[in-house]
Amino acid sequence: HRRAPIVIPTDGGYRVIYVPAISGESVAHGYQAWLVHEARSRGLPVCDLCAREEFIKRGTEERGRVRDLGTADKYEEEVIKSCVVEDVGGFLAPTQVPVKRTSRFMVSYVIPAIEDVKASTIVPQLHVRHAPSQVAGGQQVAGQMLYYVETSSAVYTFTASLDVDGIGRKSFLTVKYVVDSVERRKRVEAAIMAFYDILAHGLFGAKQSRFKPHYEVLSAVATITHPNPYNVLVGHSRDYISRVAENLERFKELTGSKALMGYYMKEQIPKPSTPIAKEFSSLEDMFKWVMDEVLKMSGLK
Repeated sequence: HRRAPIVIPTDGGYRVIYVPAISGESVAHGYQAWLVHEARSRGLPVCDLCAREEFIKRGTEERGRVRDLGTADKYEEEVIKSCVVEDVGGFLAPTQVPVKRTSRFMVSYVIPAIEDVKASTIVPQLHVRHAPSQVAGGQQVAGQMLYYVETSSAVYTFTASLDVDGIGRKSFLTVKYVVDSVERRKRVEAAIMAFYDILAHGLFGAKQSRFKPHYEVLSAVATITHPNPYNVLVGHSRDYISRVAENLERFKELTGSKALMGYYMKEQIPKPSTPIAKEFSSLEDMFKWVMDEVLKMSGLK
């Protein structure tokens, strides 16, 4: 983890405090690692580097491949077709005409919920790294190094979104789907399931072999909208699910968009009273519903 500054309200105004945080880059790396697994299990293409979970996303060896806008357009199409991870996670090729694809998966930092921020803590743990005996000054000495690893605990919250319409569609110069509907459906399914993998089981971040977190999902909310995008309100207050439901109703009325909402809660927090909100008894049931409704709304089912 790392530390991040957040602004919290006080009786006299606001103040800045530093809290344990997980970067969006860490979450996105875990997401793309599981996207590799989900894509390959469906027979979808993944490039060699992404298959090794090395998300370099195009290096200097590509420089001479794109010399003008025409080849830039074809280059994006070629990459989308050849790698699901770069289709969903984006890439930036440092070619003579740089080619950029924005990630279809967007995620915030993971930080403690502001309403419960006083229940978070950071503690350094002392460790010793021991190397085999070495010869120094004519005698045997043991090689050791002391170092600290910070550990933390909190009730965390974060938000993420997925641009489903953008999957399998090039957008750098021209906007056009470059994979057929059968493959696009598989790509959408893989993208949704990769997010389930990291959310349900906390399968992201470093030091999983010795610092595997005690992790449990206390509550979650999912919204599906079309054609306008919608970002859920972050869970910094215990009534966040109710607030999302009320806000989504107003969003639907204002934009005329299709809008659906599902939620899961294990903790004792207020339930929404608006009819747009659908409750699920498990995270798995909620994701099954999300998958079904997304495919319907996208015309892939």
